[in-house]
Amino acid sequence: MFGSCSSKRYLLTDSNKDKSFLVNKLKEEKSKGLISKKPIIVVDGVPYRFDYELKDSSLDISKSEIKKIEILEREIGIRIYGDFAKDGVVVITTNKQVDQSERKSEDKPKKSLEESKVLYLLGDKIITKKDLDSLDPDDIESIEVIKNKEAIKKYTSEDYDGVIIINLKK
Repeated sequence: MFGSCSSKRYLLTDSNKDKSFLVNKLKEEKSKGLISKKPIIVVDGVPYRFDYELKDSSLDISKSEIKKIEILEREIGIRIYGDFAKDGVVVITTNKQVDQSERKSEDKPKKSLEESKVLYLLGDKIITKKDLDSLDPDDIESIEVIKNKEAIKKYTSEDYDGVIIINLKK
């Protein structure tokens, strides 16, 4: 047998052969040396550790709900999840997560810079986008972007989406 990767804790909710889909995937990744016997499973951003969240239960997903499975590099996994990730981190994105993120982006359409009403300042002097485009990037010391509506009011009483303040080198 293959150690903990074959555990019931990694079985899916399917009733057919798909029930062991994740177990088989974990065995495959372990054989490549990408994970060890007790990896953390992260489903739509929620971590499940072998000896904690999965101790008394299994994952509540089916194979058909899985959109993507990724293996984090071990060092990155440890930086995010600490020593619990020493056996690896398996990231599962489900169709539910994809649907939610698509819905969120539809709810709040983003404006491009061209569509936004932006106030450009060179120091404390108002300039146009054309003036901004003519600046030599090597002459710029710093750029500050302000998107907070309350902070924008410090610079103008008009309705702007943002303020960009450019400071030149002296």
